[in-house]
Amino acid sequence: MADETTHVAEVGSNNFEMEDISKVDCKMLDCFTKLINEVESERIHGGIALLKYLIQKNSEHNDSQEFKYAMKRLIRSLGSSKTSSRIGFYTTLTGFLTMNPDTSIENFLSIVDNELQPVNSNSKSENGDIYMGRILGYGALIRSKILSKSSSAIQLQTIQNLISAGKQRSYLSFVSVSFLVEFVNQVDTNCIKRSIWPIIEKEFGKPWAEQTLDSFYVLLVIKNKCPSLVNDKFSKTHFGTEHIVTKESMNDIVKLLMGLSRIISCHHPVFKLFCENLKSTELIIDFWTRIDQKFAKPSKTDEYLVIQILKLILSNIVDKSILPSLLSPNYVQHMLKKCSGSKNHNKDEVLLGFKEVLNLLISATNSDDTKLKIRIAVLKKLILYPGDLMIEKKTGTKIIQMLTGNLNLDGIKKVSKIYRGIIENTISRDKSNVQAESFWTNAERIYAAHLLTRLIGHPKTLMDREWRLDQLKFLFTYGLCEVPNVGIDLAPQFKETFYHALDHKLPRLNDLRSILSELVHFVNINLKEQTLKLRNPLTNEVKNSWEKVIHSIKNLENNSKKIEAVPVFHTMNLHMGLQLFSDPQMAIMAIDELQSCYERVLKQTRKHKTGSNKKLNDEPEWVEVVVDLLLSFYSKNSHLLRSLVGCVFPHICSYVTPTAIHQILAVLDVTNEKGPLVTRNSYDNEEEISSDVESDSDSEEDNKSDGENTNDEMETSSDNDSDSNEESMSENEDETLTDRLRMAVSQALGDVQMDDDDINVDNIGEEEGKRLDESLAAAFRILRENRQSRSKKQEKSAQALTHFRIRVIDLLETYLECAPSMAIVLDMLLPLFTLLEYCIKDPYQKPLYNRVRSCLKILSMVKKFKDTENVDEELLIVILKALIEKGERTTSIYHEISDKIAECCTFLVRCAQQAIVSTDTIIKIYQENLTVFFKKRDCVLSPLLFKSVLQLQWEGNWELAPLLVDFAFDSTVRSFRRGYALEFLIVFYSNSRLVHLDTRHSDVRMKLEKTLCSCTMATLQEIINMHKIENEQVVTSNGTAIGKEVRQRYIFLLLTLLRSIYMHHLKQAWNWNDIGNILTTYRAHVSLAKDTKVAYNRLAVQIGIPVNMSQKKAKNKQNAIVNGEIKNATNNVEQFNNTQENGSIKSDSDISTSQRHEFKKKQRNKSKQRDKQLLKKEARMLRQKVTSESFEPFNFSSFVFNDQPDKDVSLFENGNSQIGQTSSNSSQKRKSISSGNKAKKRKSMQTA
Repeated sequence: MADETTHVAEVGSNNFEMEDISKVDCKMLDCFTKLINEVESERIHGGIALLKYLIQKNSEHNDSQEFKYAMKRLIRSLGSSKTSSRIGFYTTLTGFLTMNPDTSIENFLSIVDNELQPVNSNSKSENGDIYMGRILGYGALIRSKILSKSSSAIQLQTIQNLISAGKQRSYLSFVSVSFLVEFVNQVDTNCIKRSIWPIIEKEFGKPWAEQTLDSFYVLLVIKNKCPSLVNDKFSKTHFGTEHIVTKESMNDIVKLLMGLSRIISCHHPVFKLFCENLKSTELIIDFWTRIDQKFAKPSKTDEYLVIQILKLILSNIVDKSILPSLLSPNYVQHMLKKCSGSKNHNKDEVLLGFKEVLNLLISATNSDDTKLKIRIAVLKKLILYPGDLMIEKKTGTKIIQMLTGNLNLDGIKKVSKIYRGIIENTISRDKSNVQAESFWTNAERIYAAHLLTRLIGHPKTLMDREWRLDQLKFLFTYGLCEVPNVGIDLAPQFKETFYHALDHKLPRLNDLRSILSELVHFVNINLKEQTLKLRNPLTNEVKNSWEKVIHSIKNLENNSKKIEAVPVFHTMNLHMGLQLFSDPQMAIMAIDELQSCYERVLKQTRKHKTGSNKKLNDEPEWVEVVVDLLLSFYSKNSHLLRSLVGCVFPHICSYVTPTAIHQILAVLDVTNEKGPLVTRNSYDNEEEISSDVESDSDSEEDNKSDGENTNDEMETSSDNDSDSNEESMSENEDETLTDRLRMAVSQALGDVQMDDDDINVDNIGEEEGKRLDESLAAAFRILRENRQSRSKKQEKSAQALTHFRIRVIDLLETYLECAPSMAIVLDMLLPLFTLLEYCIKDPYQKPLYNRVRSCLKILSMVKKFKDTENVDEELLIVILKALIEKGERTTSIYHEISDKIAECCTFLVRCAQQAIVSTDTIIKIYQENLTVFFKKRDCVLSPLLFKSVLQLQWEGNWELAPLLVDFAFDSTVRSFRRGYALEFLIVFYSNSRLVHLDTRHSDVRMKLEKTLCSCTMATLQEIINMHKIENEQVVTSNGTAIGKEVRQRYIFLLLTLLRSIYMHHLKQAWNWNDIGNILTTYRAHVSLAKDTKVAYNRLAVQIGIPVNMSQKKAKNKQNAIVNGEIKNATNNVEQFNNTQENGSIKSDSDISTSQRHEFKKKQRNKSKQRDKQLLKKEARMLRQKVTSESFEPFNFSSFVFNDQPDKDVSLFENGNSQIGQTSSNSSQKRKSISSGNKAKKRKSMQTA
């Protein structure tokens, strides 16, 4: 029975219940027990069971004692002190009333009054529970809609009782009001006027001072449902205003709504309803103005509540013009201050709610119906007073970026004026105190410059060249020239933002040339006229270089000759001219190289016109010099220069020579002792290094800190020693470590030389021994330090080298996408594989490893070449052998790169076809490796090597296919390798363009398919014979035995191959009737796995043989020896013979495949267990025999029992009993016998 809290009011009714409790069904009592369970699922099960019981009893006898008891207990238990109990009983009661709408409401109310009657003698908490029970009882009537169908008198009385019960305790008011509002929404206007409004007007028609959230909520609900009731007369009478919500009553409303005693009240539905009623713009602004006044000194509850109110307003906002007004000074300032002072943004509920408010503000502002004027006003409120320029950093959001990202060009121009005003320090920072001058800090001005740089990269500004140019001129002036209000601290940061602004990509190279040209000429004119004065004056060398680059730029712009390299030289000269103000040493060198290269291009153009092809001795091609220059740009820690390389290199790809590519590959050469980089200025922090690899990242990511220095330089040359301490290094590096250790040990031994003879330790003195201990410890510490270094992070120089090589891979990929020369592409293969092997050994090279694999993928997919010059059979053979041969690679490394080897070997075959080169030697190489793959057990070749080439329309495949047929049916080849041969043949026959359209090799195909036909029939017949049992022996065919276990995977592949061939087979080569008969016989003798069965059925449909065949039962009912198993390593192992045990035969046709598998497994286990039991039994018998050797047979007839306490009876294992006295002699005798028996037992066990 339920263990409930019993109130005093229930005692009187319990006497009657105790009399009839024996008559109540126990099942019903169990249901009541479940209703008070803390677990929700238990309560649900109990409620459902009780409802079924009550409905049954109600339909039979609605006046039965059990039904009355159940109803009384349900209603009485609504007043339980446990929340879980109230939930269970209320849910069940409401469900019953809903399912039985004809329930007498008078009887129900009578039970409520009798069972839930508060008594003065009860405690306050008990009476509170009783009032809660009454409210829940009335709520059940409302929720089940029984009350809405009752008379007006009952409705009026019930509503009165509901409101009265809610007034008894403060925490009951909301519960009763919730049921009241639900009832209001159920009934029509006439019912409200008749049954509800008289009580509402009496109870809730009070002035503002006496109003509560609940009463205000009820009035708003009725006002929306029946505006004629809460009319002007009612409002003037009780509130003194024409309407409830007016400008005059706003102070009282704010005081009512904000005067919460508990934070939980923030979720009261009155706030949502009130915000929905605030449709007038003036009322929202007036309401929010009074809310903002509260935030002069807000409480914790105010913070929670205003977050909820803002969410509701922004979610239901119609007029977007009020958005700037919601960013009021007190509230925004308070929240920004709270964000700045809080360390746990992700845990503070108020700050999390404020982020949600900002997201709603973004959605409302970026909507299509929001005007540009409103968007700019919102941005000003966020950036200027009362907001903060650093609002994104303080709140952890991207509100400014998201708002500016949706602006049009006019909006971007207006926002840029705000940023420029902050940079110039002409806009007031704080409007709260107009009289006092407020200046922007250096950090804020730097941040505004970064924001302006982001705007320059906005997609909407790409078409407005003049505006972009104006911003670049502004940043150049503030970054590199003397400006009154820019100090030493600000100038370097503004200079950085200028070069950052140059980094933004443009859709066309000509657009970039146009903007940079106007910018350079602007700088040149102002420097000549001295209208701009550089902060750091140029040296004479830099001035000469500037004049030289200006002259070159003018010549390139005035060049009427159509030279394709002009855009490249023009762009690079423009950039290098601007780099003179940042890195003059590098820029001077680059300008000189560019000028000499361009002069060489002009000479080559003149010679080409005159027909002279003579080349100057020992002079590199201009493109080689340019590539070397681009590589030096890549080595710089400058995103701008890397972007310049990305813009320029695609335009010179058509001029690239093998020497130029070898320059790039030399950077990737890991065997070179001198690395391509040397650090001049060490990196200040790791972020600068890690940023190098992100060559394609957006320029916005470089604005993470205001004081980042990105002027560190890297130049071509030298050091890669840090890689020697990594875990997986090359063998040469391991040998170096061994040599160091050997040398250190040799020096430690000193006079004791390491000869071939052993060292006599006796000849070493004590002092010498101590010295040796210390020296050897120091020597072997090398190994220890090496092991410790493996767990350390990669050194910065090595990390910079990795990132540099990653960027260089970009050049190779760009070249491969621009119709490259085949000879140059072939030159890339082996260096890339060498680099790939190096990356596998070094765990720090994972990013480079991924890029090299990507580059090899692009390389193997190249189909269009500029030319095929210098490509011959010898070159292709050398590369092919170098790729396929294992060489010095370890097996693990070879397996890891095997997929790329397969792709590139197939690429070489395609190159041979495209270059019209003889492929006889290539075919021979593939044949040799194919033989090794099937014959050599330790072969490391991947099946992909042959699968990929068999997919090509290559004549050499006709030389490989006959070998595959031989290997597929060769008994000396391992079974899984034979399966590979069938897979290769399936791939070959799937190559329809080669097999079915190539008529030149019809003879080869005829011979091939005849061999396939005969071998297939022989193999299937052999398997059938292996399953025929005659006279307990296996019958084999006269042909060659299979010699290996035939796996079902092999049969599956064979059937799939036959189906592929049947589609376009040569009729002269195949006898499908014989094959069909053999397959039919085979199917009758074996049971197939799922995949094999599907393959068989598909082939059977094609060649017209029965699909479903019942297995042939074995004639011999004796024990069958299973010799012809067909085992499948990948699919489940299945046996095809009928199994017999203890005279009972079970047929495979009667058992499913899985059940048969389990049955066979159990039989094998039982057989093993039976053998073990026989061995144990035999051993036990031997032990018994040995034990009983020294004892005589016992005769019961001569036995005389003496009941003496000093006698003892000892039982033995063999079942014979022997009486022995408990004397010392008998015990000694037993010990000697026992010891002797143990030795004999061990001997007998060994014999067994």
